[in-house]
Amino acid sequence: MFMVRIPLVILLFITLYKVAITDSDIIHQLSTLEKQLQNGDLLGARKNVDAILATHPESPRANFALAQILENSSEKADLVKVVDIGIKVLGMPEQEVPDQLLNKVASFILTVAHNSNTDELMKKAARSVLGHSRRQKLPKTVIEDAMVQLGEQLLVTGKFEKAEDLLLRQANVEVKRPGILLGLLQLLLLRIKESRLGPNREQSEERLSTLEPGTEDDMLDAKDMLKRIHAAFDKERQSLSNELNELLELMVDLGIYPSKYQRVPMYEPGLTAQPLWSLEDLGDAGGHLANLERHWELLRDEALQLVKEHNWTIQEKGVWTRGEKTLEQLGRWQQLVFFGLGYPELPEEVCSSAPTMCSLTGETYNALACPFGQIKLSVLQGATHVAPHCGLTNTRLRAHLPLVVPTDIPPRIRVAEQIKEWKEGKVIVFDDSFEHEVWNESNETRIVLIVDINHPELTEERRNWYQTRLKVMGHDVDGPRFDLVEEDLKEELVNKQEL
Repeated sequence: MFMVRIPLVILLFITLYKVAITDSDIIHQLSTLEKQLQNGDLLGARKNVDAILATHPESPRANFALAQILENSSEKADLVKVVDIGIKVLGMPEQEVPDQLLNKVASFILTVAHNSNTDELMKKAARSVLGHSRRQKLPKTVIEDAMVQLGEQLLVTGKFEKAEDLLLRQANVEVKRPGILLGLLQLLLLRIKESRLGPNREQSEERLSTLEPGTEDDMLDAKDMLKRIHAAFDKERQSLSNELNELLELMVDLGIYPSKYQRVPMYEPGLTAQPLWSLEDLGDAGGHLANLERHWELLRDEALQLVKEHNWTIQEKGVWTRGEKTLEQLGRWQQLVFFGLGYPELPEEVCSSAPTMCSLTGETYNALACPFGQIKLSVLQGATHVAPHCGLTNTRLRAHLPLVVPTDIPPRIRVAEQIKEWKEGKVIVFDDSFEHEVWNESNETRIVLIVDINHPELTEERRNWYQTRLKVMGHDVDGPRFDLVEEDLKEELVNKQEL
């Protein structure tokens, strides 16, 4: 449905339509334009369409051709202009725009707007289609696409009453057998509505039982749509906590996430999923963590020396990196990464200030051999909150060795539904694929040594699988970005469970 770039030749319409009145005296030029578009001659087509519009600026077919040329001419095409031209054609007199042309233009602007990933443009295109005076002439698939597009925008902006009116009342009249995207939006709205009224789930259960799976592309679009809504709800989780919970429960029921708290892009099925772990359950890795724990006071002293001599607030020589900027936006969370894929070797002067830290962490990093692993200092200033988030994968666990913990208001971490306070020198191990967040409401700085380890049930074969495929794809101010290099294998992993 959406998310698939429609080849230009499929959108060609010239030979399919009755000649509009405005176009009747330029039929030869329009035929030439058609051939140029079919042959992929965008430069020639642009010159031709400019000449046509110079004398016939209201030609619907020439305007539509211009919109297609602009959309295909550049990766940085002005998609607002493209959609505006399409809307202009839709607004031309009925006798100038035959039904087939109307349908093509409506479908075109919906696709362009959706692919733009621009909320306002998507709403604009959808409203121009749904509010059209000839709406009844449009195919039901086009109307449904417009409803999905506008309905999603209403949901992500919290306009639930308008969404109900569009997706439940109007859609139930106009769309007798909704596709998977519309069906999921209706199901989500019903669940939200029912959660406000009481435990009765009759309507949503009935809607779920009648959902019809679509094509493979439709199913991928459905996942992407729900994840976009999730991202929007998550940003407003304080005011939309109920709606967010209903959405996550739905995504679990559909098999998109294994649980509402465990949501990772790289998911390995079959591993025990629990928020917190004890050192005794971690085998050799637990022994390495216990060794670090025995040296915690020396590590604490060196960490304080590092903060003092290599002032993290100025990110000296790029040694310190920000914590994830989407989770803590004020720059009060910084990290010093000793070892990790995509991070440079630390300058000599750093290890001169912390020789034990560099030595012990180096030995530990090599022994653990964790593909996704990092060993780093995490320094969190007072009066700081790190927003709820999930890690990259469930194939690793994350250990925190607290080195400096304020005592006036003890900082704390929530993992799923469990909350822990750090105790200096006492390791906490948790599965960071589960949603977690951090508060430091004191006036002092908290310093933790973070050590990543492989999940104890990850086989050596699967560890090697990740080791050979995980690559750095770029860098941001908060560190490198990772991906698996073989897309087909990535899809196999991420989409293990069918929707």
